[in-house]
Amino acid sequence: MGSGFWEKRIASNRQQAMENKLFLASRKVTLFNLIGSCGAGKTEVIRRTHEILQGRLFIQAVAGSAAAELDLERLRAVGIPACAARTGRKGGYLKAGEVGAALRQLPLSPGSLVFIENPGELFSPVDFDYGEECRVLIHSVSEGDEAPAKFPRAYAGVDLVLLNKIDLLPFSGFSHQRFTAYLRQINPDAEELALSCRTGVGLGRWRDWLLRFCGESLFEESG
Repeated sequence: MGSGFWEKRIASNRQQAMENKLFLASRKVTLFNLIGSCGAGKTEVIRRTHEILQGRLFIQAVAGSAAAELDLERLRAVGIPACAARTGRKGGYLKAGEVGAALRQLPLSPGSLVFIENPGELFSPVDFDYGEECRVLIHSVSEGDEAPAKFPRAYAGVDLVLLNKIDLLPFSGFSHQRFTAYLRQINPDAEELALSCRTGVGLGRWRDWLLRFCGESLFEESG
């Protein structure tokens, strides 16, 4: 396929992303784009975020995987409204138009936070815009500490990196210092938080970061 094909596709996606942004702004809803490799923990991060923000912010989700049913079951099981961005299409990259159609299936209300569980791997074009306010990359310590150097395009465009599964640090050989150094070379402005969805360590800081981002007052204690 020639460059003209991709230019048209990107331009079309950009227009659809802008329509999503206007749609969300009119409803006072914040959209987050969660990217990361399969197994990084995207679904569990959404589940735990719902848990720590109950009573403060209404969490909803869009599952972007072509095989989203398992993710949807896990999300809905804890009371998170969730829908699939794809209906029958297999493969290819998630499109802003698909996200827009999925958003219109959710019970959006002012103050809602919607998370796109983006199926894109780190070597895929993860810099497609969907109209999100924030792009978060979830990285598991089991993926190693050289990922920012190996997949610079993925890390260059994110606002926040969540280093997940830190309970595995004693068993992984992962160097947090090395990972952060690579990240700073690629994206010096990206924020970084470390957490474990299994043990709960760091979830309080993630909660407070979200509340700050959304302009909410903080809880008194941070985990």
